[in-house]
Amino acid sequence: MPAVAAATSAQAAKSVTVPYMLGLTGGTAAFGLAGRVGIELAVKTINDQGGIKSLGGAKLQVEIVDDQSKQDVAFNRVKELARRADVPFVMGAMGSGPTITATEAAERARLPFLVDGSDDDQITDRGFEYLVNLSMPMSQAAAKSIEGLRQLSDKYDWNLRKVAILIHNDPPGPTALKAVQGVLAKYGFKAVATLSYPESTTDYTPIVAKLRALDPDITIQQSYPSSSILITKTMAEQHYNPKAIFGIMGGHSLLNYGKELGADADGTIFTTYWAPDLKFPPAQDFVRRFRAAGHGDVPDPFTAVAYRTVIAAAYILEAARSTDRETLLKTMKSLDVQEGQWPLYPFIGGIKFNEKGENIRDEVVIAEWIGGKQKSIWPFRWAGSQPLWPKPAWS
Repeated sequence: MPAVAAATSAQAAKSVTVPYMLGLTGGTAAFGLAGRVGIELAVKTINDQGGIKSLGGAKLQVEIVDDQSKQDVAFNRVKELARRADVPFVMGAMGSGPTITATEAAERARLPFLVDGSDDDQITDRGFEYLVNLSMPMSQAAAKSIEGLRQLSDKYDWNLRKVAILIHNDPPGPTALKAVQGVLAKYGFKAVATLSYPESTTDYTPIVAKLRALDPDITIQQSYPSSSILITKTMAEQHYNPKAIFGIMGGHSLLNYGKELGADADGTIFTTYWAPDLKFPPAQDFVRRFRAAGHGDVPDPFTAVAYRTVIAAAYILEAARSTDRETLLKTMKSLDVQEGQWPLYPFIGGIKFNEKGENIRDEVVIAEWIGGKQKSIWPFRWAGSQPLWPKPAWS
């Protein structure tokens, strides 16, 4: 379990270590590997500004714990962490499956858990006391996604009505499906078909053939990284050209989607937690820090998810003035952060938790792949770009 910290923190007289659980191998590794970059940058940012000042300038350290993208491993890792007196709380876990079991273990051990971007409704629907989730649950994110899609369609005269739903049957796919089906009619859409698949699928030719026959205006998908790429590749190979592909969270928002598909990614619209061209000042501060650290042009959205989680953890420690678990839990639950109030917190919306631990101020962003880059197009107040419509024909 390697610790990530600023270069001098290993020699510091005083530090506080918070574990961050994520998958560095397995099905959620794309999320975890992107997240690790954000963790490192957040730790450096906090420590360069004096560490946790209310704890005497204690240096922040983050211990990265690989759950291998497995639910049983995540459960057992948290059990081990809970037995350590030096662990004040845990962050994670960059994937709904591992987060569901990790938070169960944390609840049993009375160990506070700060959930990062994992969003299956099961996480907060079980009545657990020892967790809060910085992200809204998938049911709300999916519903907000459809609302945003309707606003985009109306503003830019896309005239979208017929949709085909294509969703994997692993968490949080079924939750997203139920939410989408529940709001389609409200926003003037009609589903011509709902197609589901196991994430282990390797040949999407039959599914794409069905989509071609249905001829929807747009396909609505909720996919993990590998399937999002494979489905789009199959569409291109079969020369099936919908007006647009609309992904809800997940694989379409990873930078690797654009790297793997090249020009064929252009025109894919997707809901995400964050986008690099948002006109929101803390978001641009994060991008500047990312570039200054030599990581490249723009961060992956899941790099941003991990960064904001560690930044939130630092603010929580600062406010609690303690590493006591119960004190920290109380501090987490009482957060009341307006949009932009924390200068280092790069996400729009703010933070306030309801009785279930759901962040009722969290917001989603709709972005689009344009010219090989992720461009935000909704909500309109922070969007950095205009949409590309319709999706270009395959290269």
